[in-house]
Amino acid sequence: MIEHELSRRTGSTYEAPWSIQQGIEIDPDPLSSSSVGLIQGWLDRCEREHKNCTRHGLTKSSNQDDDREVPLPTRVINVTSPDGISIRLCEGSGKFGKYLALSHRWASGPMPAWVTKKSSVKSRHDWFPQLELPSSVVDAIRVTRELGLQYLWVDSLCIIQDSSNDWDAESSRMADVYANAHFTIFADCGRDDDHGFLHLRPPAPSTSVVVPVKPGLKLELNLRKSVDNDFKSVQKTLFPTNVLSSYLADRGWIFQERVLSRRILHFGKDQMFWECTEGTFAEDGHIVIRRGIRECGRPQDLFSKLTYSSVLDASGPVSPETFANQWENLVSVYSTMKLTRQEDKLYAISGLAAAFQFHVQNDEYVAGIWKNRLVRQLAWSI
Repeated sequence: MIEHELSRRTGSTYEAPWSIQQGIEIDPDPLSSSSVGLIQGWLDRCEREHKNCTRHGLTKSSNQDDDREVPLPTRVINVTSPDGISIRLCEGSGKFGKYLALSHRWASGPMPAWVTKKSSVKSRHDWFPQLELPSSVVDAIRVTRELGLQYLWVDSLCIIQDSSNDWDAESSRMADVYANAHFTIFADCGRDDDHGFLHLRPPAPSTSVVVPVKPGLKLELNLRKSVDNDFKSVQKTLFPTNVLSSYLADRGWIFQERVLSRRILHFGKDQMFWECTEGTFAEDGHIVIRRGIRECGRPQDLFSKLTYSSVLDASGPVSPETFANQWENLVSVYSTMKLTRQEDKLYAISGLAAAFQFHVQNDEYVAGIWKNRLVRQLAWSI
């Protein structure tokens, strides 16, 4: 059986009584002028209409209520070189601006030569060719430039990888790095850094159908073969296969990056998705969900069982019981994630701990556990 997707075409003068959303044809190039225009439109609407998305930071250090410039991370990448093909590291401490962050999957194997190390951090304050970097990082640089922003944050370049002191300091700032980012780029379709995420998306074969309704009114529909073999209805979204089952979905570091980010631009294998505190929106016109960046999650949809928003989106402390329940749910999901290095287990959740710390009084975080709940959180349950 060949299954098809049905959507209402742009320009249709009649809205069907059925729930058929207006479809948008996907440009094969994720960074074409029309694709960039769509991204900019999502961002503009989010800035203009979504109050919760314009709150900066999850900790006391930055809690503004508009979309002004924010405190920059310790280091950021300046992508606005005169030649358009070079970048350099900048010191961000004490400075303000707007920046994007990248959420990506490292390639397996030993530490690559291109990351920032103690021996290279000083020289990288001078312009150097971006061609020295892997595809996913170069793709993120391209996205940042196309949207007219100056700064990008990438962990492998902005943290000194062979310095335990720098790792300790920067991991404690992860909450603000992702929460303050203008948005976070998720390289969902990138197998790892070497494969990139700005892949051409081949369009599915389609045809138009015009249904006369009455004089002056017509319903124009677009019929196309589904690009998802698991298609079950005319309104099926590709979010599960493009995001919830992506290369990033089960990674431990990515878990906190997704929860902490106030806006995310997903680059899936078939299309892009915009995810923010007000909903998730697909490039083809589908509205995946109306509320909650934290309400859709992994392939098993474990995120839907977690209501982080009442803690992380609160303007101050929450009740001890709410705090404890949500932290324990969060750790339960996090424990199913994968880490390349087991020694990263506490680092990869430290940003979330810092974010939660702001919303509790008279308690202290110690290695994954809160002191006031020590016995309960050390206990096993089945």
